[in-house]
Amino acid sequence: MWKKRLVSMAMALVLAVSLLPTTAWAGSYSVGTFSALKTQLGKGETRTIEVTGTIEVTETLVIPAGAKITIIGGTLKRAASFTRGDMFRFNSTTGIYERNKASLTLENITVDGGGVKARDPAFSLGSNAFLTLKNGAVIQNHVSANTHGGAVEVTGGVLTMEEGSIIQNNATIGYGGGVYCDAGSFIMHGGTITGNRADIDGGGVYSKSCPTDSDSTTDQGKGFVIGDRTAIDRSGVIRIENNTLSDGTTNNVGVCLYSESYGNIDTSANPCAMQCGTFNAAKSYIGVSAEIVPSLVVKHTYPDMQAAFHS
Repeated sequence: MWKKRLVSMAMALVLAVSLLPTTAWAGSYSVGTFSALKTQLGKGETRTIEVTGTIEVTETLVIPAGAKITIIGGTLKRAASFTRGDMFRFNSTTGIYERNKASLTLENITVDGGGVKARDPAFSLGSNAFLTLKNGAVIQNHVSANTHGGAVEVTGGVLTMEEGSIIQNNATIGYGGGVYCDAGSFIMHGGTITGNRADIDGGGVYSKSCPTDSDSTTDQGKGFVIGDRTAIDRSGVIRIENNTLSDGTTNNVGVCLYSESYGNIDTSANPCAMQCGTFNAAKSYIGVSAEIVPSLVVKHTYPDMQAAFHS
């Protein structure tokens, strides 16, 4: 009799556990629908969200201020009807506190634009918005009518790529088929940017964000940084290759280089892309239309860009 009771209790316990929300560990949540993903993101705070299968994204997903979100696994794909708006918006605010920041980390997940011709890129990063792409993160197939970035537009926040991440096969009618950086930072410790297209310039990357200060405590406002800026050894392979203009011309990296001073910085020796720290050129590769020289990564010099920068 007592054995039957133990078996019944065990079965009841198994049933009760199976009815609980799917949670791998504390602060980790598994989602398989758009509504569930939207709900988890809306809760903010620090959490890891595992996407199971493919979720069709039908409207902009919001990263709340103060949140530190990691999304892993699966695929997020722009719906054919979703033609207006970023796939992700960061509700960060101006200020120095953690509550002002909004952070998203992607790992082993694909964010796919599905080739949908949309008005906006996948991500737009304003001040205090942080997007980190880790191993296995892939951003692909976004087609943007925004002139600033096919996949990612950085206008004050920080985009960081680590080794094993990929931005590929995206397009824009303007500048930066993969990434457009303006008044923010794109820091590349590793990863691949390939097969992207821009109609005007910067098939893979376009940067007009010049370093604005020498404060090593923050990555915001550093422009396009190639290699390791920190004491941590990050010598991952960096590839920016096979990116083009809409006419097929090879065009991997477009950056601004000013011949006049801007603010408190003499930009004649300080372009909007730079090689820093322990970056090892022998272990990395930048596409054929860019040139690596000490402390500089330069493709073009634009004599009229000083005026354009202020426009």
